[in-house]
Amino acid sequence: MEWSVVKIGIAQFDILHAYGLGILLATACGEPVELCETSSHYVLSSPVKQLPHISCNKLLGKVLPLAREEDLQAYAHGDLEQYLPLTVLDGLLAALFTTPGLRVPSVSELLKKQRLDAKAMHRGLHKAANCIDRWRSLAVKAAHGKEEDWLPNVLDDYNLKHPAHPIITVGKSEKDINVLMMIDPAFSFSLRSTRSDGRMTWKTQVTLRGTRYGSLLAYVGATRFLRTQRLSCELVNCYVPPDHGSSSRPGALLHSSFSPLPRPAEPPLVGGGYGFRFRSSFWIVSSDATPMLGSIISTEWHSVRTCSQRAIHGAIV
Repeated sequence: MEWSVVKIGIAQFDILHAYGLGILLATACGEPVELCETSSHYVLSSPVKQLPHISCNKLLGKVLPLAREEDLQAYAHGDLEQYLPLTVLDGLLAALFTTPGLRVPSVSELLKKQRLDAKAMHRGLHKAANCIDRWRSLAVKAAHGKEEDWLPNVLDDYNLKHPAHPIITVGKSEKDINVLMMIDPAFSFSLRSTRSDGRMTWKTQVTLRGTRYGSLLAYVGATRFLRTQRLSCELVNCYVPPDHGSSSRPGALLHSSFSPLPRPAEPPLVGGGYGFRFRSSFWIVSSDATPMLGSIISTEWHSVRTCSQRAIHGAIV
C-alpha cells in the first residue's frame, strides 16, 4: 500500500509531516514504512495488505508515549540510555519551547533546570502531557464520528493518486493545532496582513487546511526528529538531524520505535540537515545548502553554519 504527502515548500515542515505519517503507519501496522522523495511530494509505502482497526486515542497513546519522573531520574543517573518516551519528550520540549509554561528546549536542559528548581521536572512533564491531551481531543473532533476506526480517516488525505493539498491559513488556538515557529521560522507568530499599511498590531498564528491532521502529524514527526541544542550567546540551534541512513533517503525505513538520539557508529551519509538558529526575537537561517545524497532528485537541505547569512524576524509566543 502506498500514500502521498504533498509538499508546501517549507523544507523542515514537509519532512516532519512525512515522518509523522510514516511513524503513525508503522505504529498502527507493526510494519516498517518506506519513504521516498520526489520534487513535489513524499511517497510512503508499506507491505501491509489491510489496515488495522484502531481508535484515535489508542493510536496516539502508542505514538506519543510520555516519560515519567522516574524515567527522567534513571536517565539522569545513566541507568536508561535509549527509551522511546524520553525521545518523545525531547522532541515535544523542542517543538513547544516558545509556548507558555516551562521553557526548556530538551530533556538535558530539563535535567539541568531540575538542579535549581525542584518542580522543574514535574512542570515540564505537565506541559507536554497537557499538549498531548489537547491534540488528542482536537483529533477526535476532526474525525467526525470515525475516531474508533481512525487510521483510514487519516489516510483519506494521503491517497496516492489524489492526495489532499495542505494550505497555510490563519489558526485559532481554541479549535486548531497551530504550527509553531520551532517547526520552521515561517510559522512564527507574526504580521500577516494582506496590505503593507505600516500597522504592527495584528499578528497571527498559522495552521493547515486541506490535510486535516497535517499539523498533528508534523508534531508527531517532531517528537522523533526535531532537536535543539543550546549554544553560546543565548543561541538555540533547532534542527532535524541529517540522514544517518535510517530515515530520509529513498528506500530507508521508518520504524515505530525509531529514535535519532543515539550517535551513529559510522559517519553520516549527508553533510547537513534542515536547521535554523533562534536568538531572542530573531531567526537566523543559513542560505548554504548541501544536496541529499542518493535522492530521486537533488533537493536542498539547509545546513546550519557558524556564520549565518540571512535573518528572518519572528517573535516568541
